Amino acid sequence: LGLPCRVDAFQTTDGQTRMIDSPGVPKLPDWTTSVSGIQVTLKPFIWDYARVTVHHGSESFPIDELKDWFDDWFDADEQEEPLENGLRGCIHFMSDPDVSEGKTSFTIDFGSAPEKAFTTLIECFQSVPDCVVEVTSLTEQPN
Repeated sequence: LGLPCRVDAFQTTDGQTRMIDSPGVPKLPDWTTSVSGIQVTLKPFIWDYARVTVHHGSESFPIDELKDWFDDWFDADEQEEPLENGLRGCIHFMSDPDVSEGKTSFTIDFGSAPEKAFTTLIECFQSVPDCVVEVTSLTEQPN
């Protein structure tokens, strides 16, 4: 898709640049819920290393809606006001979708985006009848 990305970095008082990274996958049980009528299974995942798999059977995958979602939440032109904490409230990265028989997977760094970014992502798939979404982490072992 040729999408842009952001990184989490800051400059220390001694002029060094440091990357910010999540400490690891939390130890939580899997949880299945419904988001906008779509079944979603949440396995332990890190907000900035979420692996999303959409099981859509023979239905086509709504790639245009997904790209529009990315464009909205990436906020390349920084049109949105910063959040109270000073962060931009945007996502940082989305990989190209990996399409295989009956499912599409991609990775998202939700960055500083609020929870609404997640629910609006799931809403992208409302046009796909009977789809099921699973969210897990790229990291294998929980901390």
